[in-house]
Amino acid sequence: MDDPAKQLEQIKKILSTHGEITLEVKAVPGSSYTGISGFLGTALKIKVVAPPEKGKANDEIIQVLADTFKVPRSCIQITQGTTSPRKKFHITTTKNGL
Repeated sequence: MDDPAKQLEQIKKILSTHGEITLEVKAVPGSSYTGISGFLGTALKIKVVAPPEKGKANDEIIQVLADTFKVPRSCIQITQGTTSPRKKFHITTTKNGL
């Protein structure tokens, strides 16, 4: 499946069906815009304007994920890579799902 839109829809379907998912994310801080720019291998590539300092880029990525998957920010946790461009996020459809 090479179409990024189809891949993203598949992720949304898994989240909807199972109530949770762990996503690998490739962060690109300091970009000219904020948003999903496709996939890099199996990782969701997210560009953010925020710099990679004091958690600013991570906060912006969490907001992108919350908006994309229509869940509260509190339903998203970084499980790996807080200071790395390669990160893993656990997303649930409810706050108590973690």
